[in-house]
Amino acid sequence: MTSSMAHLGIARRVREFRVMKAWTEAVGEAISRRTRPARLMGATLYVDVSGPAWMTELRFQKAVIVERLNEVLKERAVTDIVFRPGEVKDISTPGKGRGKKTRTLGPGEREFIDRTVSGIKDAGLRETIRRALERAKTGG
Repeated sequence: MTSSMAHLGIARRVREFRVMKAWTEAVGEAISRRTRPARLMGATLYVDVSGPAWMTELRFQKAVIVERLNEVLKERAVTDIVFRPGEVKDISTPGKGRGKKTRTLGPGEREFIDRTVSGIKDAGLRETIRRALERAKTGG
């Protein structure tokens, strides 16, 4: 089973998902509202940024962000961050506890989840993982 998981790239996709989920906690709400982690390739995280002023500021903070992100993840998953201009919508994580808001998955998030579960042959397990990923992404 482990070899088939490696073959399907599930471990890589789960790591990418964990990095995306940890982003707001690592950088805080202010930065999170102006950025969107787009992709983890190897140990390099590509992050879309809302404007050039924020890109400049974040480049100065890159080492601290990498350190904080790995601290939140409790592993050395990210060694570099590439900030790039991109469209950023407010996808900040909802508050914890009562009154928790949920949000709708975007097309990219749905595609990520579909890719992640596509190689799982067991239908029950596939749907369980799909629901867990959807809940984690939507806050539901």
